[in-house]
Amino acid sequence: YIAPIVHAKADLKAAMRMSDRITIEMQLARTGKSSYELACKFTNQQGKITAETTTIHAVIDKNTSRPIRIPQEFEKVLREM
Repeated sequence: YIAPIVHAKADLKAAMRMSDRITIEMQLARTGKSSYELACKFTNQQGKITAETTTIHAVIDKNTSRPIRIPQEFEKVLREM
């Protein structure tokens, strides 16, 4: 199976430069039968949130390109994030 991004959203809260040290926190926001959503929070060295993103991933059979139920072992990994 594969899990491509099928939707993405980003909200820029403050400017970031290439030289900035940014911490990215990622967490599982939700799971469905054949999809899941990840949420990321970007924070600068001063503790200010600079961006927030969400991505929705569909779990599909790589041979048929059809949605499949999230495999149990993969769902376990997602929930341990």
